[in-house]
Order: sequence, then C-alpha cells, then structure tokens
Amino acid sequence: MGIINTIRKDLNKKMNVFVPFNFSLYSPFQLEEEIFQTSYENVDYSVTITNVGLLDFAKGGEAQILVGRMMKLAQLSMNLKPVGRKYFNDKKAIPFNAYKIKIWPGCSTSVKVNNGTCMLNLDLGYKVLKEQTMLDYLEDLKRQYKGNMERIKEEIIGMTVITG
Repeated sequence: MGIINTIRKDLNKKMNVFVPFNFSLYSPFQLEEEIFQTSYENVDYSVTITNVGLLDFAKGGEAQILVGRMMKLAQLSMNLKPVGRKYFNDKKAIPFNAYKIKIWPGCSTSVKVNNGTCMLNLDLGYKVLKEQTMLDYLEDLKRQYKGNMERIKEEIIGMTVITG
C-alpha cells in the first residue's frame, strides 16, 4: 500500500474516510473517477480511483471479510497481543503473585451476515500465564513424573508458549 500512502492526504480531502483493502478502497462516501499524480521510490505514477459499486451486505462474502479485517486492525491498533485467534491486553495484566501467574484480559471477534445485516460477535476471554520459563516448567514436570516422557508430553502438548 505504499503508493496509496503517498496520496492519502489527497484521498482524505476527497473521501474523508476510507479503508484500503486488497487493492480496493472502501468508503461510506462515493467518489466519481479521480486521477492522482504521485511519485513512489523515484517512479512517477498516475493513480485512477473509480467507483465500482456499493458493498452489498445482503450478499455477505466481501462485506463480511472487510468488516472482519477492520475488527482485526482495530484490535491491533489498540496494541492488543494476538495469541492464536484471540487478542489480549498485556498492559492490563492482573497479577496473582501467590500463585505465580498473570491473567491477561482479551477477546475474539467474528463477523456473520444474516438477512443482509452484519452481526459482530465479541467473546471475552482471559489468558493465564505462568511466571515460569518453559525450561523450569519442564524440569518441574520431569521431577514430578520421574522422567516419564509420555506423561510429560501429555502435560505440554497444546500449551501456548509466549516468547519475548
């Protein structure tokens, strides 16, 4: 989206609000054909913006993908940390020092289109983090299960390890 960024100020004047996505611009404002001249990496470009239609929520597919993408961008812009398909706020961690854990509040979102209406589902969730390195945890398991690798594997398979 480098070229679009070079004409962003001009686009803001013409469209006020827009979201670039997959070589398209989405905006609540319609724009007749506009041509913008710009330069990017020492090459001159002529960018033509053409109104190709309205986003139809009754059809679902494109609208659903766009709204879902906008939700993910919003979560990232709030500096939420993606872990799997959920986003967590590490800045609002709740420490439980007696148990050597922290809890990160978070959420996951999904978008569905039903009868031409876009519905956003927001699920709240929490991530429990141990204040222990993976190596220390493995050593504890090795002691606890007396080296029984099958039992240790059962404990760790499926775990999420956050590196930093």
